[in-house]
Amino acid sequence: MAGRKDHGLEILLYLDGDRYFIDEDGNYEVCFSVRKTRVSTGKPYGISYSLVLIDKHGKRIFGFDNAHRVPDGKGRSSKITVTFDHKHIWDRTTPYKYLGAVKLVAYFWKQVDKILKEKE
Repeated sequence: MAGRKDHGLEILLYLDGDRYFIDEDGNYEVCFSVRKTRVSTGKPYGISYSLVLIDKHGKRIFGFDNAHRVPDGKGRSSKITVTFDHKHIWDRTTPYKYLGAVKLVAYFWKQVDKILKEKE
């Protein structure tokens, strides 16, 4: 994404504050928090975001955010990523290569669908 304009940022910013129950029983909800921020090494596209799937108890099942740096690897060989983009799956955190706002949202919904199908 370096050097290219991300035309999907306005769409992503429009989702800020949206919350949706995504099943008939209200057991699962998705929440979006997206705000403009200053451009930095960790947030080179100038947004701070969190896209999460939570259960009825408020526990995060899955999500993407760029709130902090994350280790890339395990043990002594791990290094800290330069950018802050990462995903949470249950209690596991791994780096995520940000490829643009539209791809982020599409991949988020794809993963939400996959997780819900696995839970059925």
